[in-house]
Amino acid sequence: MNLCLLPHTVIGTKLQRIYLDQSLQGKGIGKTLILWIEQVYRTTEKSTLWLEVMDTQHQALRFYEKLGFKKVSSFSFDSEYMYESMRGMYRMAKEI
Repeated sequence: MNLCLLPHTVIGTKLQRIYLDQSLQGKGIGKTLILWIEQVYRTTEKSTLWLEVMDTQHQALRFYEKLGFKKVSSFSFDSEYMYESMRGMYRMAKEI
């Protein structure tokens, strides 16, 4: 996948947030939600599904990669409210 994934240049849908309580993880809920989103947006001109994830969230990274998302860029989320070690981010995308 060769995307220049800058938010203002991508015709696609950004997956803003999915948070599941730890007791609900591993039950297929997140996968079901993403597959539903793909089904809805597959019929539109927005054929790219993309998201941003912290580079320290290894479980989330594995989850998205298993669903076919690829890392397309990285950046630092510069915020005085976040520890510097938690600022690394990846943009991931998937053609749907």
